[in-house]
Amino acid sequence: RERDTDTHTHDDDVHGMLPLVVAAAVSLYGYARRSLSISGAVSAFFVGLITAAAGLRFMLVLLLFFMSSSQITRVGARVKRRIEASYTEGGQRNWVQVVSNGGVGTALALCHLLLFGPEEQELDLVQRPLSALLVLCFVCFYAAAAGDTWSSELGVLSSSRPMLVTQCRRVPRGTNGAISLVGTLAAVAAGLFLGVGAWLFTRVVLVSDAASSTPQWILIPLAALAALVGSLIDSL
Repeated sequence: RERDTDTHTHDDDVHGMLPLVVAAAVSLYGYARRSLSISGAVSAFFVGLITAAAGLRFMLVLLLFFMSSSQITRVGARVKRRIEASYTEGGQRNWVQVVSNGGVGTALALCHLLLFGPEEQELDLVQRPLSALLVLCFVCFYAAAAGDTWSSELGVLSSSRPMLVTQCRRVPRGTNGAISLVGTLAAVAAGLFLGVGAWLFTRVVLVSDAASSTPQWILIPLAALAALVGSLIDSL
């Protein structure tokens, strides 16, 4: 019994340290890659700490968003430099951008942590509606943020001229608020990327009885829709 107690205590200690390790790793990685400024790295640390403390699914979605967005900003750097005079390779983000991209998601994760603790459970809109809605809103929020980033960073690389929605006319590449087919498809791809990641984790790790649980695949279309809507709203 003493050995079992020691093992359980050790596992709790490891689980308790995980949010701190993940938050530090994300912020240091972002700063080292010049994706984050000093203020951005500090803000990212607290965003990561709270999010990871809420549970592994929250942490996974945040990591998918952060890692993919950091890599997407580096795609086509030479082309972006020719199109946009103010372009900076790596897209270094400060604390304002980190908070605007992660503030709502962090608040949702914190609410789930305070109300339900760090326990991991599958989505159940019947038995645990509030918990499920918080998770869905969290995933959709980061899907929308990823959709905005992917569409902006990849849409500018399109060979065709984008359209300014507010004026219904073609404009030069790099024009703020303009949309293109490439950018729109990139936004949907971003949502699918986060949605599939969240679904795989939920389906493989959390669901114990697939016959009695809420369909976990709803994460995928909702995330894709949120990413599309997020990119379109940013264009208005």
